[in-house]
Amino acid sequence: MPSALDDLVATLDREVAFVNEHARLPGGWGAVLDRFKLPAPEVAATGLASAQQVRLVLTALTIQAGQALEAAGQGEPQSRVLDVWDRLTKLVDEEGRAHAAYLDEHAPAKPRSKLLGNLLKNAVASVDDPFWTAFQWQRRLMVMCRSCGAPQERARDFKCAYCRGDVFRRPGDEE
Repeated sequence: MPSALDDLVATLDREVAFVNEHARLPGGWGAVLDRFKLPAPEVAATGLASAQQVRLVLTALTIQAGQALEAAGQGEPQSRVLDVWDRLTKLVDEEGRAHAAYLDEHAPAKPRSKLLGNLLKNAVASVDDPFWTAFQWQRRLMVMCRSCGAPQERARDFKCAYCRGDVFRRPGDEE
């Protein structure tokens, strides 16, 4: 004859399997909500329950099983009760991660954005337009310190503002 702890474990297995099965069926989450008499929140566009929704239901199951474990564990070996308790402490995270992985695997492919491709195509096509070729670009010269690499701050000032070295000094030159 099965003990109260065996009944608790079997019930927990059955309820977790029910939640997992119906959370992965399009439109099946309503059966879970009806079974546990929960209000109906929004369901994703795929009709599947979100990982957070599954976690919430499993948390409620875990709390109920934890309360029942106290009574069912009377007269059972402590190691067996601790094994069930250990399973209860990990149940929500393990099943939540498993459902999130399932949702990631079965998520519909997101349409690729054509924006970047169109942007690059338009840029290449318009490079020879008169609008862009009419610009007159002036050449600029940036003088950088040979010692530390800092840019020259003021024109015709050939002492570096940062290291006070000569801007045009070569690394091998002596000071």
